[in-house]
Amino acid sequence: MNINGIFIYYPTELVQRRTFRETRKYVENRLQLIRDNEKQEKILLSVLPKHIAHELKKDIEGGGAEESMFKKIFIRKHENISILFADICGFTNLASGCTAEDLVMTLNELFARFDKLAHENHCMRIKILGDCYYCVSGLSEPRPDHAVCAVSMGLDMIDTIKLIRDLHGVNVNMRVGIHSGRAHCGVLGLKKWQFDVWSDDVTLANHMESGGIAGRIHITKATLDALNDTFKVEPGNGHLRSKYLAAHNVETFLILHDGSREIPRIKVNPISKKELQVTGFADRQGHIVRRELSRPINEEVDNYLEKGIDAINKEAWKNEYCKKFSLVFKPKNMESKFLAYKANATLVEIACVLTVFALCSLMLGFGNLASRFVYAISGTAFFLVAVIMAFKTCRHSKRKTRQLPNRLYKFFLVLVVFIASVVSILAIWLLPYQDLHLRQFNIWLYRKSADYYNATVAEQIQSYCEDYGYFADLRCFFTFFTIFAVCMITIQSRRSEMVARYDFIWKLQAAAENNEMKKNHDQNRLILENILPAHVAAHFLTEQPKNRSELYSEGRPCACVIFATITGFNEFYMELDGNNEGVECLRLLNEIIADFDQLLGDPELACIEKIKTISTTYMAASGLTGEVIGNQHVVAVTKFAIKLLNKIEYINEHSFNNFNLRIGINVGPVVAGVIGTEKPHYDIWGNTVNVASRMDSSGIPGKIQVTEEVKQILEKENFDFDCRGEINVKGKGLMTTYLLRVPELSQDTF
Repeated sequence: MNINGIFIYYPTELVQRRTFRETRKYVENRLQLIRDNEKQEKILLSVLPKHIAHELKKDIEGGGAEESMFKKIFIRKHENISILFADICGFTNLASGCTAEDLVMTLNELFARFDKLAHENHCMRIKILGDCYYCVSGLSEPRPDHAVCAVSMGLDMIDTIKLIRDLHGVNVNMRVGIHSGRAHCGVLGLKKWQFDVWSDDVTLANHMESGGIAGRIHITKATLDALNDTFKVEPGNGHLRSKYLAAHNVETFLILHDGSREIPRIKVNPISKKELQVTGFADRQGHIVRRELSRPINEEVDNYLEKGIDAINKEAWKNEYCKKFSLVFKPKNMESKFLAYKANATLVEIACVLTVFALCSLMLGFGNLASRFVYAISGTAFFLVAVIMAFKTCRHSKRKTRQLPNRLYKFFLVLVVFIASVVSILAIWLLPYQDLHLRQFNIWLYRKSADYYNATVAEQIQSYCEDYGYFADLRCFFTFFTIFAVCMITIQSRRSEMVARYDFIWKLQAAAENNEMKKNHDQNRLILENILPAHVAAHFLTEQPKNRSELYSEGRPCACVIFATITGFNEFYMELDGNNEGVECLRLLNEIIADFDQLLGDPELACIEKIKTISTTYMAASGLTGEVIGNQHVVAVTKFAIKLLNKIEYINEHSFNNFNLRIGINVGPVVAGVIGTEKPHYDIWGNTVNVASRMDSSGIPGKIQVTEEVKQILEKENFDFDCRGEINVKGKGLMTTYLLRVPELSQDTF
């Protein structure tokens, strides 16, 4: 009985401990995924509004299975908002004396503070364009004071730039433009989603910034009306500084800043305080922002398991999942999983049964020839089945194959043991009890008793040996004992089986929760990697940087940058009732950008990273990751440019439009990095980027304009050019540029 108890306990304990270990692993993975998801969600919801992120995840979950003529567009219309554009005047002077790390650190300090101010002033940052920052008030939730929030944001930005000016000793300032109206908000394309806003009102707000004055807030009449005399103003005369404002007869005003909103000075070291304010580690009142550290994962797992064990309702689980008497799981797939799971302990069970079988055979087979014969046959069959199972289990242990029919093996083993036991008991009862050995024993016992005891005692012993009743017979004793043992083992086995099934239910629930969390985690990760480059996303999902030197930044010595602007789209875009106030125009823009994104799926263009879209301008670059060898990344960008021209012609043929592309390419060193730890934004900066942008803005529709450096590289790769001569490039003066001779285009080009 003790041996049977041990052999029942050991396999059950083995399965229970394994189940608990795997359940704990699922719980640990789930809690870790929850932590990662919180980081991902924080980044996602800092870049995308909640409804947009939800729609994107829902579309990814559905696999984009809906067949439609157009690709799905994620855009919503918002009324009564204020759009703020702010540009850093003197940024070139600030960046000229900075290393890659210093520049990213400085921008991160500045824009991190802007993001914090945007939160305080109920504004949502839309995008960062180089040194230009723009945000919208009244976007997530309608606000009647959206114009007041936008102007307050602008004043705080001007105050903050003063800190940068004092810290770095560089003449920088903010030029802010604000307009109130409506906009379509959402994301376009298939890659590098960035939340953006489109409308004629957004265009006007942009021109309000470019036509503004450094250190002042330039607003339109619509914004002034929405302010309800909250701020004092003076005439802005924007038409004198902007052709667009003059052409559209826009009346503008400048906010009067009386200095009452100046950030207060403190008694401690002003530089130290300013650094805390700029980086967001202190608020405007000087209070230090505390960040709570998360508990160790092992402690969370232990607490979760303790609560989970206390919350287990065995009766409810039994009624819901198990049949009343057999304990078999009601769902068939669940029962199959459980049997397959327990099959791993089959060899241990066989070893235990084999030991008991051998002991029983040794004890019961001594005095009966028939028992010996039966146990010899059944033992041989039992041993062969055990060997076959061990061989097949070892053979298939290291590869995933369909489960062996363990139930069949177990059934056969139990049948063999049962038959052997029944036959042995029947043989003991039916065969003559006093066989040769027993007679010899009785005669020997009788003689011994006659020698040492008197005749009366000898007769009593003889009577006890040949004439005792059934209840004094050892056969009865062992029969009843066997029945008792079977009952006890059955009760204990049923209890162990029930416990094992409870643990398995808990494990399945933990696995299901873990899988659901992993599914959500993968969706968030996919969206996140569509906002940031994969290697940058991985960097930002690690622990938050302990100090500013750990911010992501790197200098790339030879990047190739391309800007491609869709010409003619601004004239095509009109906000009319017939086109859903411009939504249908944006739908076509989404198709164009998505087609451009799909081109980057070509393996030979894998080195190209899409940076962002700026209204109708597509920006990408190569040479931003890995070691740059040779000029193939420049060739890839050039081929991409040619494919873009090919694609826009194809789009024109099928949409009956007359769009064109104006493309500019430049090569050289850039600074790549992420600014804004709370709202990360990946971008590249440097003179190379500025010149590439100028190659686009000063280019010719339908042509690819490049610099001298690009021309020298591509000539070695058998590309031909026409010299355009010297042109006046804004901010750069006279430059000699070249136009790539584009080969005859077809859909199969490259």
